Order: sequence, then C-alpha cells, then structure tokens
Amino acid sequence: DRSAKFYASELLDDERTWTHWDVRGLVQEWVSDPSHNNGLLMVAEGTVSVQYDFTSSAWGIKEYRP
Repeated sequence: DRSAKFYASELLDDERTWTHWDVRGLVQEWVSDPSHNNGLLMVAEGTVSVQYDFTSSAWGIKEYRP
C-alpha cells in the first residue's frame, strides 16, 4: 500500500529550525487522482538513536509552528 518512490529528503542537523521538503509533485498527483492520497510516510535514518518532532500550522504553540 506504499509507493517505493522518494518524494523529498532533508538532512536534519539543527534543533528548532525550519526545514523544507518539496512535495509539490506528490500534491499534484493527489489533485489529479485524489483516491491515491494515502498521506505521507516519513522515515528517519542515522547511526544513532534520535527523536524528531515535526509541527504544522495546527500545533498550539505559535513560536514553533509555520
């Protein structure tokens, strides 16, 4: 039920900073065929164990949201 295609990637090496993933192509696919909008799967890889917390405009703390 998942595509093997990578739509965007980013190196995360700073805390509390903005990052950007260009998923315009994926969103255009969703607009063209909404039945294939199954959301996003975000995968982290690395040599150590870490935790990433991502926020959106719906998050309650204004200082940390877009």
